Amino acid sequence: MQLGTDGCLYVAESEAGAEGPPGPEGPEGPPGPAGEGACISTDPGNALQEGTDGCLYVAESEAGAEGPAGPQGPAGPVGPAGEGVCISTDPGNALQEGTDGCLYVAESEAGAEGPAGPQGPAGPAGPAGPAGEPPAISPNPCNAIQEAADGILVPSVVLDTPPPGGPASIGDERSVEVDVTETAGCPATWTVGARLAMVSGFKNAEDQHQDLLAAVGEDVPVPASDIVLPEAGVYHVDADVRYALGTETGGSGYLIGWLQDETTGQLLTSFTQIAAINSPDGPEHQGGTVHIMTEYAVPAGPRTVRLHLMAVETGGVLSTAVAGGSDSNGATRMRILKVRD
Repeated sequence: MQLGTDGCLYVAESEAGAEGPPGPEGPEGPPGPAGEGACISTDPGNALQEGTDGCLYVAESEAGAEGPAGPQGPAGPVGPAGEGVCISTDPGNALQEGTDGCLYVAESEAGAEGPAGPQGPAGPAGPAGPAGEPPAISPNPCNAIQEAADGILVPSVVLDTPPPGGPASIGDERSVEVDVTETAGCPATWTVGARLAMVSGFKNAEDQHQDLLAAVGEDVPVPASDIVLPEAGVYHVDADVRYALGTETGGSGYLIGWLQDETTGQLLTSFTQIAAINSPDGPEHQGGTVHIMTEYAVPAGPRTVRLHLMAVETGGVLSTAVAGGSDSNGATRMRILKVRD
């Protein structure tokens, strides 16, 4: 071995001689210098990276949607041979050596489907759809539905009726009571009736006359004449009062009467003279019927009206002074008639 003309080691070819036996195998030589390592591309999307042990590493990919295949690029130039790359032993490395000695990443299988993401906000309302056909309305007489200009209409009915026995209205005219009666069925029938509310009453005092001489100058009530005003309103109240007044030996005096509200004590009338005599020298007798009449307004009922009587002597001696009951010629009568509310 010698130095060649280019400065490199040189062993001249030996002349042919007889081939001797092979010599013993020499010891293993030192390792050669390291070749140029492989570089990692900085192109976006490159999954190849350097592991913690300095070797190449491709992380196991999660399942995702497969994208379209890109165009094949041109073949690059062949680089110089160097020391082969090593495969990282980090856990999860999907890079391995193929059967042809080249690097290989197996196709990943689809992973389990992840949880559903949160619901997005509601979208804007869509345009209104076309108007539908209007519903058909049955011509059945029981049907209260009708078609109005702005839609379907069902007329409402509100019925109002006065309380039992009460007036339908308050005014200056006579009361009219309205009765409303429903007859169930289809269609339902409502019967409405009206009538004048002629509240009235009549009473005969069938008892004997009151003896007014037993209480001359005093108020003598006649309970047999009691008559009731049942409700609020304005009434005509009148009384036909039977009486007898006389003297046998001569005398003078008179009888008076009035109507009174026993509930409140109010007088309906002023004192009305029923009869009077003036016979100082001899006998005189009178008898008959006197009419007492008034109009009376009550704010609420019931009210009881009663006849009251009184005998007054002005001279001599009265022998007879009776009134307020019944006799052979008639009876004391009480009448009421409601004329307005």
